Amino acid sequence: MAHLIVPIYVGGAYRCCDPATRRTDAVLEGGASVTGASEWEIYHATQGGGAAEGSVVFGVCCAVAVDIVLTGRIETLDTGYDSIEVFHNGLQVFFHASTDSSNDPDETEAAGPFTVTLALDDRPCGHVIEIRGGTGDDRANNGVWWKASVAVR
Repeated sequence: MAHLIVPIYVGGAYRCCDPATRRTDAVLEGGASVTGASEWEIYHATQGGGAAEGSVVFGVCCAVAVDIVLTGRIETLDTGYDSIEVFHNGLQVFFHASTDSSNDPDETEAAGPFTVTLALDDRPCGHVIEIRGGTGDDRANNGVWWKASVAVR
């Protein structure tokens, strides 16, 4: 269905979708940084650096789906830390966090890749996607991180 495309309210401002990417510019907060076209590091914690967190928020228009690939390195010391979550229009659609499997505070393990595919209905006002994560504590943060890449179709 064709409709008038209007700016999407993302990160406290109205933003327009780029016709080539079918998404708005991303709003980065906390430790989030751009690593490539439609790719971000959500956060990266280093030993002795304390807790880390970050988020990426963007709007999507004129698309039928969004594929989000999440990869990370998480601790094995505690359960429920080094988390990553995805929200679609404010509703949580994915969550993953560390699981206690070691007593070694320096041990980490690979997480993912996880592919989160969101089917999008035809919404004239677009869709808002948020990817956010954090360590949740200041223990065992020796090189833990999460990265995300996005393909809009």
